[in-house]
Amino acid sequence: MVIWRERKTVLALAWKFLRDKYQGTFLGILWALITPALLGLVISFIFTRIARMDLPRFPLFVISGLFPWMYFSLTLQESCSSLLDSSSLVHSFGISLPLIPFSRSLANFLNFLLGFFLFYPFFIYFRPPVLLLLPLLLGVLFLFFLLTTGIGFLLAWSNVFYRDVVHLISLLLLFWFWITPVFYPLSLIPVPYRNWLFLNPLTPFMLSFQALLYEGKLPSLLIIFLLTLYTLIFYSLGRITFARKLKELKKRI
Repeated sequence: MVIWRERKTVLALAWKFLRDKYQGTFLGILWALITPALLGLVISFIFTRIARMDLPRFPLFVISGLFPWMYFSLTLQESCSSLLDSSSLVHSFGISLPLIPFSRSLANFLNFLLGFFLFYPFFIYFRPPVLLLLPLLLGVLFLFFLLTTGIGFLLAWSNVFYRDVVHLISLLLLFWFWITPVFYPLSLIPVPYRNWLFLNPLTPFMLSFQALLYEGKLPSLLIIFLLTLYTLIFYSLGRITFARKLKELKKRI
């Protein structure tokens, strides 16, 4: 597998993308913590003070899903244009094309983990069993990375052939956010509509993060099965279609 074979290049690219993201900023990588934290506080204020969401420690509930969502949405947006934006790297250094979207996703994932685990002690403080569930949390995070990367592969090659994809994904993510249980518990959704939400590959992941972090308990076996199945489907689909388009991609970039 080219990604494993050229893992040193992957790490170097991920570090470059991560460094470029905050180059010239005063707060630097602290933005990985500040942005989702502020957004989480705003959402919490609206839904506790205005919409009257009756859920204890609601900010922690929101943060447990909001951090993963921001990694997911940012990676999908950046993956769309990753190949075209990195054409000079490909031509100048002969970097294999699959390394580009994979490294983008990895850079965002490392950025996400930094902010995510800075909040982790708060979850442990309110729910001590959360600490015992850390190994399973790391496993779910790894699968979430693979799912996101797989969809990123799909978008990366699609945008080279169809330049509207980068604009379409911005609109799709707006809709996707509202049908993903990031800031509301699934129990609030009426049963007939609730079942439809499980067609969303992010739903089992968000429910797992909420269970492992906010509730301090294990997700159900059905949830674990679904998130594993979605990961296998989308990562395999992304890698296989990318490999099949590789020759044409080299001509177009």
